[in-house]
Amino acid sequence: MARLLSRTIREDGKIEVIDDLPLLDKSKTYLMFLSKINDNTERNGKFQVTGGLQGLYELAGSDRKLMKAPDAELSNFSISSFVDGEINQKVIDAGLDTIADLAKESK
Repeated sequence: MARLLSRTIREDGKIEVIDDLPLLDKSKTYLMFLSKINDNTERNGKFQVTGGLQGLYELAGSDRKLMKAPDAELSNFSISSFVDGEINQKVIDAGLDTIADLAKESK
């Protein structure tokens, strides 16, 4: 998988370097946990994946169009992670239906 190197110059002149992020494939479906960026850089107001690779998962399974259906059967999708870790395994074990329910509750 191709990887991305990202550099941002902060207002204080320091450079943030984020490397080893996977480039996403338009033909694939992903689950991302996102946080809005509020800082004084060119990224202000944009979104980033929360926790780096811990907030990025690849989905495989049913037709991508199904994800947009209000009554989508999300359990037909499998989740895979880009890294091994306790948090990642909890997300995978919870499954998409549980994650979708939690997202609805938080609104």
